[in-house]
Amino acid sequence: MGGDHLPSQEASVLVKHVQELSISGDEPPPRYIRKDKDDAPVNTSLSSSIPIIDIHVLSSPSSSTEEKENELEKLKLALSTWGFFQAVGHDIPNNLIDAAEDINRVL
Repeated sequence: MGGDHLPSQEASVLVKHVQELSISGDEPPPRYIRKDKDDAPVNTSLSSSIPIIDIHVLSSPSSSTEEKENELEKLKLALSTWGFFQAVGHDIPNNLIDAAEDINRVL
């Protein structure tokens, strides 16, 4: 084997991080650029409401297997499409939630 080729880990070190490229004003390598293959319309039905997940259904021994599976499917969909969700039925006291919101405002 010739000495011209670097192992993939060594070769990747030769490429600057995107942050470095941005600071220096250099163009990123083509492999860093994602080009949309099609101009598919955005699914606006997803933006109508934030997904709501009932934690009580997931954690309660009285919930049926079917109820838990349905809630888990909703959770999976929420995380794969939105990346977040609104949790209800979590039994976290409102005063603790309010305190966390107050701290968040300060930060």
